[in-house]
Amino acid sequence: MIAEIALPVPIPKTFTYSIPEMFHTQVVPGLRVEVPFRNRVLTGVVMDVRVESETTMALKPIHSCLDLQPLLGDRDLARARQIADYYLCSLGEVLAAMMPKGVGDAKPRRARKASSPAALLWPGLLLAETSLAPRVLGKAQEEALEKIVAAIDAQREEVFLLHGVTGSGKTEIYLRATEKAVPHGTVLMLVPEIALTPQTVLRFEARFGEAVGLWHSRLSLGQRVATWEGLRNGKYQVLIGTRSAALLPIPRVSLIVLDEEHEPSYRQEDRPRYHAREVALMRARTDKIPVILGSATPSLESWQRGEEGRYTKVPLPERADQNLPAAIHLINMRHWPKGSGHLPHHISPPLEKAIKERLDRQEQVVLFLNRRGFATTIQCLECGKIFRCKRCDVAFVLHLARQKLICHYCGGQHPVPTACDQCRGRRLASLGAGTERVEEEIRVKFPEARVARFDTDAIKNPKAYYRVLEQFAKHELDLLIGTQMIAKGLHLPKVTLVGVVNADTALHIPDFRAAERTYQLLTQVAGRAGRGERKGTVVVQTYMENHYSIQTAAARDDRKFYETELGFRQMVQYPPFSHLVRIGVQGHRLAAVEAAAGKAAQACQSPTLSVNQSVEVLGPSAAPMNRIRGEFRYHVLLKHPEIEALQETVRRTGMYDGMIADGVRHVLDVDPLMVI
Repeated sequence: MIAEIALPVPIPKTFTYSIPEMFHTQVVPGLRVEVPFRNRVLTGVVMDVRVESETTMALKPIHSCLDLQPLLGDRDLARARQIADYYLCSLGEVLAAMMPKGVGDAKPRRARKASSPAALLWPGLLLAETSLAPRVLGKAQEEALEKIVAAIDAQREEVFLLHGVTGSGKTEIYLRATEKAVPHGTVLMLVPEIALTPQTVLRFEARFGEAVGLWHSRLSLGQRVATWEGLRNGKYQVLIGTRSAALLPIPRVSLIVLDEEHEPSYRQEDRPRYHAREVALMRARTDKIPVILGSATPSLESWQRGEEGRYTKVPLPERADQNLPAAIHLINMRHWPKGSGHLPHHISPPLEKAIKERLDRQEQVVLFLNRRGFATTIQCLECGKIFRCKRCDVAFVLHLARQKLICHYCGGQHPVPTACDQCRGRRLASLGAGTERVEEEIRVKFPEARVARFDTDAIKNPKAYYRVLEQFAKHELDLLIGTQMIAKGLHLPKVTLVGVVNADTALHIPDFRAAERTYQLLTQVAGRAGRGERKGTVVVQTYMENHYSIQTAAARDDRKFYETELGFRQMVQYPPFSHLVRIGVQGHRLAAVEAAAGKAAQACQSPTLSVNQSVEVLGPSAAPMNRIRGEFRYHVLLKHPEIEALQETVRRTGMYDGMIADGVRHVLDVDPLMVI
């Protein structure tokens, strides 16, 4: 007897091993086994078992079985194959991601006593919730819920695009839909960030008590084992998790919800490179279940699928509390001087006035800037040199609190210079603004205000995250300065003013999704204002006032933005009108990288290999971020309306994600979110 086993190595094939007689009745598909591989022992998953009367090869035997019963069923194995085929990655690596370390062992590690997920949270976060009781549905909510419940009752595959403005009550629909779905199986509730799991858990536990489980990468091994066992024995009817939860082999799922479906954090950037939304849709097709994709700013792909009728569009055009949305005011920063003296002005006079008025009225303010640090670069004013990371093709960011220049790509650090190492000049200027610089300016302008910074430099761990939120909820803080951590999903009812310090940050990124990201981020952060009884105001500072992404966000004109952006995408046949596969080539020797990229492009254009001559091959070219962590980066882009044509073209070249050839590494990115 022999077994085909998938191993967690970046090679897109299974490996054949003999089954010792003692394991003949135990080894079945879905079982985890330990096998020798080169000079080590790896854990793999059995994909197939068969009997061969003769073999010309001396096969290595399986060392041991890790499970008493298979933990993966036929559907799970089929879904793993589907994910691996779609994303051109290793089947073994997909299965390893589906089966986290330490879970399901024949001799399992001791499961941590399962307390409710809410017990793990910072208790003060409850203060940020106005009410956890069921809320009365409006007409649009009732109509949306009626459509979703019909699909749940029929247990049919249907994708609902729940497009609701911020504060429209999407969460209440998730809760009501979950109540209808739990009799049929487990409800999988996905959120884009670990930071958003606490408030989601609080709301779901208020309805479903101890039947709510939690899954994300920061749980301890014991907590993961406890959650896993709760899913297997039926204790948990609802699982709240981040993108990795989409892969879990849950025995029976009845409904999948993706909140903030547009968020790029649903995309896994390391192998296996999958998107949780697409994995959820694969599961919906095989299990015949409905999916809810919720967002105030849907991705262009989801919007277009809704327009084409592939998704059922369910609009929520009004806020659940019937309050008017916050007024949005644009401030053209070109009309305001930068300031004088030692402190340049990054807060315009109109925004400064608005902050003062709110503080005088004992109201709270949020300032948003999606850049950490003090200054975005250091430049010598005598020779013009920009201080750059030696390992990456990017400028250092000045972090004044740590007295370091830090590279945000490789983490490299350098002491703050006192003179230019190129011309010995001492006239060094810190250019651009990060959250540290804005915090300094605010503390000078408003010395009596209680201010906190909310970014990954200031918030080092979950306790710090919840502590700041608790202080803000208790109004022990007046003003919060943060990055996109404060833009997503937080319910802060005492905030009446949101200031966007620089709306243009994402527009300077050389990527085709830059306008989409700008529109989404502005709309999301504007939704943090006026969620309580008092009306909110949003002040947006920009140097690109006439850019359509900023104009439509200020006007809250979704349709105009999507139609404008889709027009540009259609002209160049970029997603959602085509699919992309990015073939990245990375290595420490530039000549080898250039040569390998040329070979990759030539192979994809070869008439004998390309499955479809209409596949467009762009490049090879240097990536916009030409060097990161000491590796030179080139890429080739493949473009075609049908993903199957791209996948088959790449397969015929023999390339795969993680392949190392000619001293360089190949990275295959299917449907990339960024091409930098």
